[in-house]
Amino acid sequence: MITGEFLDHYSMNSDAYAIRKEVFIDELSCDDIFLNDNVDTMAHHILVKDGDLPIGTGRIILDDLDTYIGRIAVLKSHRGQSIGDLIVRMLIDRAFRLGLEPIKVFARLDTLDFYKSIGFEVISESYVKEAVEIIEMTIMEKNMKRKCH
Repeated sequence: MITGEFLDHYSMNSDAYAIRKEVFIDELSCDDIFLNDNVDTMAHHILVKDGDLPIGTGRIILDDLDTYIGRIAVLKSHRGQSIGDLIVRMLIDRAFRLGLEPIKVFARLDTLDFYKSIGFEVISESYVKEAVEIIEMTIMEKNMKRKCH
């Protein structure tokens, strides 16, 4: 059974950290900043499991000035099963329930269609951030597509 839960904290000993390492460092060869940064201590983190196996993670920064999701990672073995969709929807649902919107994401160009399928809209030209070409996107609750229940 696939389950998702918000974590009490994020650390180098967490399953979320291990997933980030496997996806961002081992698979995508990203900078170490994707493992741990100064935002992790204030972010809300989610961990998705298939039974007891951790398979996906993500985070959301809840701030009155700028609310955004990021570090969405799903193990290669579980891609194509809507796990990323579940992670993103759980994160943005948390913000919407608190009345925080719009929600932003700094999306890699190869994930543009994924975020558009949820209802995110492009608000910037592409640029390089943390050695990755990204594009900034945003979503309002009224623009959500295929709402989960």
